[in-house]
Amino acid sequence: MLLYFFSQPAVTDSTDSGVSQAVEALLSSKQHPLLLQQDFSRHSEALTQLYRTNANQLLWLGEGRPEKNRNDALSVLNDAASDGLKPVNYDAERLRAYLQQAASLPQKAKESIAIHAPLAKVWAAIKNFDDIGLWHPDLKNSVGDGKNQSGGIRTLTFRNDATLVEELDYYNEQEHEYSYRLKTENTLAFPTSSYTVDIKIGPGETPDSSVVTLKSRFYRGDTGNTPPDNLNDEAAVKAMNQFLKNALNGLKSKLE
Repeated sequence: MLLYFFSQPAVTDSTDSGVSQAVEALLSSKQHPLLLQQDFSRHSEALTQLYRTNANQLLWLGEGRPEKNRNDALSVLNDAASDGLKPVNYDAERLRAYLQQAASLPQKAKESIAIHAPLAKVWAAIKNFDDIGLWHPDLKNSVGDGKNQSGGIRTLTFRNDATLVEELDYYNEQEHEYSYRLKTENTLAFPTSSYTVDIKIGPGETPDSSVVTLKSRFYRGDTGNTPPDNLNDEAAVKAMNQFLKNALNGLKSKLE
C-alpha cells in the first residue's frame, strides 16, 4: 500500500530513469521494508501492471500530484475501524507519518534565453552577486557584502517591499557560472521555503551572442500536508518559472 502513496503519474513527457529503476527494483522484490507487513506479493501483479503503464514513474507525489485524493485515501485507511477492521493492519498511522515527511518533494525549473551580446559583456552584467537588482524587473534593489565567492550574502527587496536573503554557494569566473541558495525565507516575498539557483552563460550561435541558462530546485512555501493555495506546489512552480523568465528578459532588455 505504501507504494501507492509514494507515487504520482507523470504529468510531462519526460521520465526520471532513477525513479523508474527504483520502482522496478521494489516491484521485483515484492517486499517493502517500511511496511508493517512487508510482503506485498499478493498485490504484486496489479502493482506491476499499474506502474509499468506509467513508465514506472511516481503516481501520487511530486509536481501536480492529486493531494485531495491522497488525503482522502489516508482518511479511509485511518477509518478502517468503522468497517470492523484494524487500521494498524493497513499501516494507516505509518503511512501518515511517512507522508508528512515526503509530502513536499523538490520542484524544478529551467529557463534559457539567447542574448545578442558577447559573452564577456553578459558576464560583466551579472558577475557581481549583489547586482541582480540592476537587471531583474521584479526587484526594487539588492544589497550585499560584495563577496563573489562561497558564503557571499545579498538581500533582495521585492516590489512589495518584502525582503529575503540569499547566499552564494559556488562561483567560477572562468566558466561564467555560479549558484546560490535561499538563506532566510520570507513567503511574503516569494512562496518557497527553500531553493537553489544555478546561473551559467555559454556562447551563442555567433561570436556576438550568448545563451544564459537559469536552473532551480525548490520547495513550496508550506511543506505541510494541506498548504494554502498561495503556498502550495502550484504557486511555487508558477512563481519560480516567472521569476526566472523575468530575470532573463530583464537581462536581455538591459544588454541589447
